[in-house]
Formats: sequence, C-alpha cells, structure tokens
Amino acid sequence: MISCRRATNADVDLFRSIRLRALQDSPDAFGSTYEAAIKRDHASWRGQLLSTSHGINRNTQFAFAADKCVGLAALYRDQDTANGEIVQMWVAPDHRGSPAASMLLGQLRIWAAEVGIHNLNLSVTNTNGRAIKFYENQGFRSTGECVRTDPKRELQGILMTLKLASRRGG
Repeated sequence: MISCRRATNADVDLFRSIRLRALQDSPDAFGSTYEAAIKRDHASWRGQLLSTSHGINRNTQFAFAADKCVGLAALYRDQDTANGEIVQMWVAPDHRGSPAASMLLGQLRIWAAEVGIHNLNLSVTNTNGRAIKFYENQGFRSTGECVRTDPKRELQGILMTLKLASRRGG
C-alpha cells in the first residue's frame, strides 16, 4: 500500500538520500546532476527542505510503501502568482506503474487548490515518453514550448500545463 505525506523539518536526511537516488537513477530527467548535488552541504539541503515543509509557497511530498520511501515530488509557487511548478518528480523503478506517482501528484493538486494555485506547470525531458504519457493521463497538456533543461548536457524538455478547477465556497 502506498501512502504520501508532506516533508517535515526532520526529513533532511531522507530528502537528501531520495533526491540523490533519483538523480543517480534518472540523470536525464532532471536539470540538476548527482555530481553537483553530492557536493552540497547539510545546511543547503536543510534550507531547501525547510522552505517546503510548511507555508503556502512550496510543498515537498514523499511516497512510501510501508516504511520505505519510494517517491518524491515538489510544487513551487511562482512568485506572486497563482501558478506553480511541479519539480523533482521521481518514483523508484520498482514502484513505477504503482499508484505512487498519481498519489504524489494528487497530494500536490489538493494542496495547490487549498493555497490558491490555479495552474500547474512542469517541464519534462522530450525523450521521456513514459513521463509525458503519465502527465497527459493526469490532464496536463503540452504548451508547444521547448526548453533547455540542462544546456551543458544538451537536454531538451517540453513545457506542460494543467488548469485546476476552481474550489467553490472559498
């Protein structure tokens, strides 16, 4: 059974380990690299996590199968807007195809609606057909725009967007 929860201030080591695992497993899925991330000090990881463990501007979610962390996703609000960007989305290879990715995205969608984010955006590497199909199945649509995910590695991505339904009554 898969469960999700928002990161807490106590999750620095978990955040670091799962993010490093994601970067090693799927290097072409992210603009960041394992080599750069491994050099970050504890204070850097802690600062990033603390900015997402509370408040209305960032949210990091973990997915668990029993007590093992099997996924990660975050949503960062674009400054002073009702737009947010999905980042760091990753599910362990042995849990791809499970509900983990849908549940992570679902938790971020619920939170987005609660804090007044109306549009979700993301970029996905254009060679990652499985991820593109997943996001399309979740309601995201390509904007037709391409982005350079990491110019040093010549990674290209496509922008995708999803308009969230308005919440009634407040």
